[in-house]
Amino acid sequence: MAGRILVDSFFQANTVRGHRYLDDAGKIMNRWDSDFPNKDVGIAGLLMRNPKATMRELRVDNRTIWIHFNFPKTVKQILELSINTTEEICEIIDVKQFSRLGFRLHFVYAIGDPSTMIDEIASKMFNSTCWQMIKNHGSASGFDFAVPLSTKGASITLHITIIKKKPEVEAPKDFPESGILFDVDIFRDGNSYLDDMRRFMKSAKKWVDEELPIIEKTLLEGIIK
Repeated sequence: MAGRILVDSFFQANTVRGHRYLDDAGKIMNRWDSDFPNKDVGIAGLLMRNPKATMRELRVDNRTIWIHFNFPKTVKQILELSINTTEEICEIIDVKQFSRLGFRLHFVYAIGDPSTMIDEIASKMFNSTCWQMIKNHGSASGFDFAVPLSTKGASITLHITIIKKKPEVEAPKDFPESGILFDVDIFRDGNSYLDDMRRFMKSAKKWVDEELPIIEKTLLEGIIK
C-alpha cells in the first residue's frame, strides 16, 4: 500500500536445549564480528548491536535467539536475514528444535488530524451506538484483532494505534510527524523444527503480501495521506 513505512521488525525463536550457547558464544561473536561493533557477553546472554545497520541487534542466550531490524527495505529482506542468521546460530550451538516462533512487524501510515483517526477507523467497524459503548467502558486509543494464519498452529494479533514522531529518534526524511501504527504480531507456539521455521516465515510473508492489504483498504482508505 502506498504510504506504508516498515519501521521495525523483530524475530524470536525460543530454543530447546540451547545450553551450548555457554560454550559457543565466542563462535557467534566471531561469525558476526564485523557486523556488530558493540558487544556484551556473559552467562546471561550475548547482545550485539550496530546502531547504523538494518539488523540493529542480535541477542542469543540458552533459551532464545532474538533479532531486531530497524527501517528494513522489505519484508523479504527480514525473512531471509532471520532465517539465515537463525540457521547459522543453530548450527553453532547445535539446536534443532524450538518451543515458540515469533515475527513482529511495525508499519506506519501518514495521517492528517490524529485526534479524529481512531473514530474514523471505528466508524468502518462498528455502528455509532456500539462504538460509544466501547468508549464509555474503557480506552478508545486503539484496537486489537486476532486473525488466523494458514500455517498450522500459528496466530496473528494486529494492534492499531496512533503514534507521534519522537524528535530524538533517527528516521527517514519522509517519516510522518503523526501516523497510524499497525503492530503485527505473528507467532507459533509448540514444538517446531528448522523446516517448520522456514514454512512459518514464508506463510507470514504471504499473509503480509496478500491479506494485510485487504485490511488496509478496509480500514484506511480515505484516511491516510
